[in-house]
Amino acid sequence: MEIDQVRLGGVRFEAALSALPVPTTDGAWVLDALRGLHGRLRAFVTDAAWVLDAEVELPVHGGRLDFGQVTVSHIGPDSVMGASHLGVYVDTPAGRQYLALFGSALPPGVAFEQRGGGLLGPRVRDRGGIDLPAFVAGVLQPRGGPLVRAAGPSWQALQRTRLEGELQLGDGALAGPGASLRLDGADRGRNRLLLRAAQAGHALSLELPALQGHDLVLERGGQRLTAASVEGRLSVRVEGLAGAAPRLAVTADPLVLRGMRAMPAG
Repeated sequence: MEIDQVRLGGVRFEAALSALPVPTTDGAWVLDALRGLHGRLRAFVTDAAWVLDAEVELPVHGGRLDFGQVTVSHIGPDSVMGASHLGVYVDTPAGRQYLALFGSALPPGVAFEQRGGGLLGPRVRDRGGIDLPAFVAGVLQPRGGPLVRAAGPSWQALQRTRLEGELQLGDGALAGPGASLRLDGADRGRNRLLLRAAQAGHALSLELPALQGHDLVLERGGQRLTAASVEGRLSVRVEGLAGAAPRLAVTADPLVLRGMRAMPAG
């Protein structure tokens, strides 16, 4: 079957995250579009264990989060974030508190803090950073257990965190189990990603108001669907992140597929 153009409206897909297909081979996730990711995330942590309230700004450049550029503002002397071999931490006036612990000794994409000489002993001269394409791929396809795990009271504070951000995806491929798409149009503001969470532990919303890409491929149940180009508006919502059974909902309204073909896979 071949169709010149299809316009879809109000399409919604829901599933438990545990029910989604999991890659069984290395390299099943391709996240090239994240290498051009840039923008800023803002988080407001209410009644955190390490300070009363904290406002955190996390800039992203070229798909990398540099902890040396992250600011943690609150009453009294401000804090700083970083990554050690144990996990992601905040150095506060009361001492070091870990927000999340790594489940691997060498988590993919993580550059650890570097220490150098100081009058009162070795000090942190580089807070480290995270290469997001490699790290996200590791989260999606962990080896030998989850890549990140909870770290006590500070993790609980993150569940109450209000989160917002605006990020621009770069051009390039995105691929996972049974699906692939090449994004384009970043220079025209396409594929801008809006992120919102009133309480990050309960629900997280992602919106692509101007999705644009080409060479879409979907394979499932022995069938293969391709499209020369894709445009539309896409919304993603994940609920119950702090619980045992988080759920995913994806809404496309509208979604325009051009040059579509359907055929048996293989």
